[in-house]
Amino acid sequence: MTHSSMSANTLKTPNDLQYTYEDTLGIDIDIFTTPDGKVHVKINSLENDKLSSPERVFNNEEEANNFARAYTEKIKRIMMANQT
Repeated sequence: MTHSSMSANTLKTPNDLQYTYEDTLGIDIDIFTTPDGKVHVKINSLENDKLSSPERVFNNEEEANNFARAYTEKIKRIMMANQT
């Protein structure tokens, strides 16, 4: 179930808690801005290091978050497929 004030990739739990891609189990997401205004992203798969991304640099936070969300979803789908 989504809420109009939340993004399409944000889910509400029965306890009214928000769940975002940043809460995905087995994946550590590091996003930080440097003094020059660039936004760095590093996605670490805690279950399979081969799925981790190299550190990427973006011009703005929106681009960085889009990459982080998409890459997290990709890792999650691969991990789910490997569980079967």
